Amino acid sequence: PQSWSYFFIPRILHQPFLIFEQFLYNKPPNYFAEFKRIFAFLSPDEWNALLDARRILFNEDNCFLKYFTAKITSENQPYKISMLNISGTDLKRIGYTGKQLGIEFNRLLDACLYSPEKNKKDELIKLAIDDFKQSLY
Repeated sequence: PQSWSYFFIPRILHQPFLIFEQFLYNKPPNYFAEFKRIFAFLSPDEWNALLDARRILFNEDNCFLKYFTAKITSENQPYKISMLNISGTDLKRIGYTGKQLGIEFNRLLDACLYSPEKNKKDELIKLAIDDFKQSLY
């Protein structure tokens, strides 16, 4: 069955709206790191709009989620790869190539989702070197 949004949303906007609709009707994540993963799909502003919609539609008390959103944005915590304080050039110097670059960026992002204080260039380079050494064995 087609989503109701299919008939009202222009084709170019349909995919982002489906993501928005998915988070509208499903429960929000329980863990802070998982919560930050949502920002890869919806920006903090879009997420706040979604929380407002859930509050109105479902009478949901989601103040704590709005607090988390404000905390993440005010502290500039990384929630997407482009926010990491390491570049592809840094990873290439260590020895990463091709698909390994993407895999390592995702590993580093995971580390920073759970521990935002690790988003320092020297710390990320250490983690990347350790991962690279382990991949050799």
